[in-house]
Amino acid sequence: QLLNVLKGEMRVTDYISLSRRSAALLTPYLPRQARLHPLQNVIDAVAEPPVDAGRNRTILCIGRLDQEKGVMLVAETAHRLGLPILFVGDGPLRGEVEALPGVTVTGWISSEAVRRALDDARCLVFPSLWYETYGLVVSEAAARGVPAIVSDISAAAERIEDGVTGWRFRNGDPADLARCLELIQNDELVSGAGKSAYRAFWANAETRDTHADNLVRIYRCAMRDAAA
Repeated sequence: QLLNVLKGEMRVTDYISLSRRSAALLTPYLPRQARLHPLQNVIDAVAEPPVDAGRNRTILCIGRLDQEKGVMLVAETAHRLGLPILFVGDGPLRGEVEALPGVTVTGWISSEAVRRALDDARCLVFPSLWYETYGLVVSEAAARGVPAIVSDISAAAERIEDGVTGWRFRNGDPADLARCLELIQNDELVSGAGKSAYRAFWANAETRDTHADNLVRIYRCAMRDAAA
């Protein structure tokens, strides 16, 4: 309903989109003359040497333990493959997730503890069944040199170069997710993907300063055109 209101509000012509996925989904509800300005989410990360993900053992999943997040998909697939997996988060499916052998759930933890979990991670899995707006944790993992396995329907898939900085799997497909989880049993492959993810992130990192600069640029563009 709010989007339909925006569509009818012709005075608003400039909008910010955090991802190509969100832009594509929102565009039909916006005025015809609307302009979308891409702006990445700011990533609160410190440039430190990358971890060697290929030497780590932990498969990591971070976020709310709910149906649309795909947590049962990854928990059941990892269990079937005999791979231990760590879930950082909480939610209504916690009991079902924890009931599977080989699964550990921490509940919600501090930001510093999340960073330590990423430092110990072999790979992050982002299995969301829904579109998502951005998927911050995939970028946060890349900032530490940890590759990610990402559902291809989510906005986070935009920041994965498949087979280079991580892997994409078909949304909701346990067999394709299993394919990716089997790939990361190769230490050399994981190390290489983690290093590539790290380089790709820091080559175009959206820090607080760059985010502020980009936001000011968008505002100036909108104000200039409005004045004209």
